Amino acid sequence: MDSNPPLPCLLAAFSSGDAVVGCFDDEAQTAMETTPQPNLIIPLKLSDPTGIQQGFRTLGVVCDTLAAASRLIDLMPGNEDGVIAREEQP
Repeated sequence: MDSNPPLPCLLAAFSSGDAVVGCFDDEAQTAMETTPQPNLIIPLKLSDPTGIQQGFRTLGVVCDTLAAASRLIDLMPGNEDGVIAREEQP
């Protein structure tokens, strides 16, 4: 196929011009060659403790949402081949 892989779905940026953002911007230039992916960019300003806390709270919500979506997909009919066996929690 003539398509590149999709952009990352999560990006932690420590400043607006850092190397991570630069690479993301470069990749985003050709991202329309594939199906767009939902993206979350969490800006982290190291000199702002409140902003750091908010960023990690946001990341926690994202992780909880992805975990819930994964559990839902496991329950959907017809997905037996893609289900990863999980150990039962006591």
